[in-house]
Amino acid sequence: MKDHIINYAQAKYPFHMPGHKLGRIAPLRGTNLYEIDVTEVEGMDYLYQPTGIIKKAQDQASVFYGSMECFFLVNGSTGGILSAISACCQPDSKILMSRNSHKSVYNSVLINRLDPIYLYPEHIEEIGLLGGIDPNSVEKALISNPEIGCVVITSPSYEGFTSDIKRIANVVHQYNKLLIVDEAHGAHFILSNEFPTSAIECGADIVIHSLHKTLPAFTQSALLHVNNEAVDIEKLKDYLSIYQTSSPSYILMAGIDGCIKFLEHEGKVIADTYLNNLKAFRKKATNFTNMKLIGKEIEGYYSIKEVDLSKLVLIGNGTSLNGKVMEKELREKFNLQIELSMLESILAITTIADDVNAFDRFNVALVDLDKSKNCFISKSIVPIVIGSSNNKAYTPYEVSQKQQKRVNFKDAKNRISGQFITLYPPGIPILVPGEIITENTIYAINEYVKNGLKVLGIDHSLIKIIA
Repeated sequence: MKDHIINYAQAKYPFHMPGHKLGRIAPLRGTNLYEIDVTEVEGMDYLYQPTGIIKKAQDQASVFYGSMECFFLVNGSTGGILSAISACCQPDSKILMSRNSHKSVYNSVLINRLDPIYLYPEHIEEIGLLGGIDPNSVEKALISNPEIGCVVITSPSYEGFTSDIKRIANVVHQYNKLLIVDEAHGAHFILSNEFPTSAIECGADIVIHSLHKTLPAFTQSALLHVNNEAVDIEKLKDYLSIYQTSSPSYILMAGIDGCIKFLEHEGKVIADTYLNNLKAFRKKATNFTNMKLIGKEIEGYYSIKEVDLSKLVLIGNGTSLNGKVMEKELREKFNLQIELSMLESILAITTIADDVNAFDRFNVALVDLDKSKNCFISKSIVPIVIGSSNNKAYTPYEVSQKQQKRVNFKDAKNRISGQFITLYPPGIPILVPGEIITENTIYAINEYVKNGLKVLGIDHSLIKIIA
């Protein structure tokens, strides 16, 4: 494995996570990682009851982000999401959540036997992507379902679109509920006012950050912030120790601490340089003929509050962009690997580790591909399908207790899904256990599979349904 990974790192430039970009910014550079791979012996502190070096590092991260309390996560944001929901929602209660939530939110719904009430992000039909969550829909759901235990919103989305978290927080608090924000893709917002405002500043009660997605930290490195005394901290701590490993990695924790210290000392200067390079790239991108780069022009529409410009989302301009072909061309012709290609868009993740040379390489490649007929097609947009408010027949836990069988997904119309079907990345379920499978869903899944997108949960065209 090591040789294969090294060969990849030497051959390709990463416009994908993790945020250190294969070590281009490495706070622990020069450290022998084996020398710091210790365990919970005397003097090394203990993650789940810290009083020493871990407590000091967590407090420093809390001060840096401006949260009331901060916890290191070594099982990624997933461990934080599972813990936060378990601490804020009683088992067998209801949860109000974005339907475009990460699968980890759904796993918590299943584990805690919760009844999910879904908030549907607005469809941006002309580009086949999803917008934000309307605060008014949050209030309507809370009025209709007063027994809801907590609210979970994903903001920003994978593409960098944020919802109006300040308004949503005000609504949630008006009804005496707690707001959890999965801000996994927004850990870098703190570095500049030119990034969207963090959910911490907007008044969310718990905020989860994946440091590794956009900052120089190892994969699985994340933070959970508590921002309200109404959160049961002791209960939260208990669940953090349940959902995370009993042998937390000191390499990951030292990496988190190193990342925070690096940002404190050099973050602003490096962010300013990075943002200047990003602006220059975006200015050049206005010259493309057959594709365009999504920017702030969609702010204020589709319930999108702000757009994170570090996410480079390219779509067709007067035509449709062939996402999979463009990804392949970037990889094989220009040695550039992007984060994600959808049917008619691509996503490249940039971070403070990308320098001017990286942006220039990407621009040269895109100028070339802008002229390539192979990268563009004439067809209708196939949006990300995420069900509808009328599709839920059972909760995920209820489905787990029922007899299931496998059928060809093309023959599953009007049947009830027995499993998660997830487009990965970004990890958003197309189908959730208990949802009725519609003709549109079958069509979308077929298009995804036919065009080479990774659809998890389908095995040789078979899907689980309730028998």
